[in-house]
Amino acid sequence: MATTCGLRTLKNEPVPLKSVSVEVDVQGHVASVNSTLQYENQEPNPVEAIFIFPMDSSAAVYRFLARIGDVEIEAQVREKEQVLPQLFLAV
Repeated sequence: MATTCGLRTLKNEPVPLKSVSVEVDVQGHVASVNSTLQYENQEPNPVEAIFIFPMDSSAAVYRFLARIGDVEIEAQVREKEQVLPQLFLAV
C-alpha cells in the first residue's frame, strides 16, 4: 500500500506542490533539517487541507511553521506521550 503524504484535501486529493527546498546542518550524530514546501491551490475557492509528513520513529520535530498567504501559523510542539492520547481521542 502506498503512503500518502504532502498537503491533501479532505477528499484525500493532493494539492499541487510548486517547489521544494531543503537545508541540512549536521553536527556530530545530529542533523537539523529545514524543509520549505510551497503548494499552490489551483481551485477557484479556498480548500481545507491536511499536511501529512511521514517520519522515522526515531526522528523528532522541534518546530513546525506554516505560511498561508500573509498569515504565519506556528504549531505547538509537545512530547509524543502528551500528543498520542489526544490523537486517539479525536478519532
